[in-house]
Amino acid sequence: MASVIGKLRHRVIWQTPDSTRDEYGQVNTTETYTQIAIRTVAIEATGSSEILNGGKPDGVQTYKVTQRYLPGLKLKDRMFFNFRYFEVVGILNIDERNQWQEVTVTERPQQ
Repeated sequence: MASVIGKLRHRVIWQTPDSTRDEYGQVNTTETYTQIAIRTVAIEATGSSEILNGGKPDGVQTYKVTQRYLPGLKLKDRMFFNFRYFEVVGILNIDERNQWQEVTVTERPQQ
């Protein structure tokens, strides 16, 4: 992974959803996130596809994000980069050595 270090040039913020409860003990439906880490990563576009959103086609881009290992990163988390949000759809601990991660993220068009 030594060749990756020179490609770590994008600064991103990893966020995790908050789960708050109202006075009745119900999970709050308002979606808020808490920052868990700021990392320097390598981002590589891996593909795109189209989905139907309200009867009209929208594009979905997929990216591979390579970073130093971040313990606790989960599929429910998201990445913030250049005023855009990316959903985490896959996490790979490279060689199971807790040194590097490849995170697959998707970007959907903003509503």
